[in-house]
This record gives sequence, C-alpha cells and structure tokens, in this order.
Amino acid sequence: MWFLFGKKKNNTSAVILQEKQAQIDNSIKELEKERQSLQDTEKKLIENIKRRAEEGQMGTAKNMAREVVRIRQQIKKYDKVESKLQDVLLRIQNPNDKE
Repeated sequence: MWFLFGKKKNNTSAVILQEKQAQIDNSIKELEKERQSLQDTEKKLIENIKRRAEEGQMGTAKNMAREVVRIRQQIKKYDKVESKLQDVLLRIQNPNDKE
C-alpha cells in the first residue's frame, strides 16, 4: 500500500535539518530575485521621472517619485528579512554555539 501514499520518509533530525536549510536557502533566493526586480523597476521609474520633468509634467513626476520612495522602503524590508533568514540559517548550522 506504500505506492498509494508514497514512501515513508526517514525523519531523522539530520534529514529534517537539511530540508529546513534548503527551504531557507530557497526563500533567500526568492527574496533576492524580488529585490532585483524592484531595483530594476526603480531605475526605470527614475528615468521616467527625468523625462517627465523635462517635459514639464511635474504632477506625474511627483507621483512617480512617491512610488520610488515606496519601492526603496520595500527593498529595505526585503534586506531585513533576508538578513534574519541568514541569521536563522547560521543558528541552525551551528546549534551548539551560544551568543
């Protein structure tokens, strides 16, 4: 009957530890990708702001500048989360070390 439900996993602490480390690594990679896409969006917005300012469309430029500020705040949040995940990963790898 194992073929219906899959094989029983070997749930030793080492296996669980490796799985959790892999999950954290994947989360960190996803955050890096999202942060990079936000940085690309920020660059495009800055270029558009300059173009709109040269054309004299100050209202549109101000709105885009507000969006740039929001993006920068989001990037900072991603950086904080990423550093916390890396801290957790280090604590998992070195469980015997105490602060």
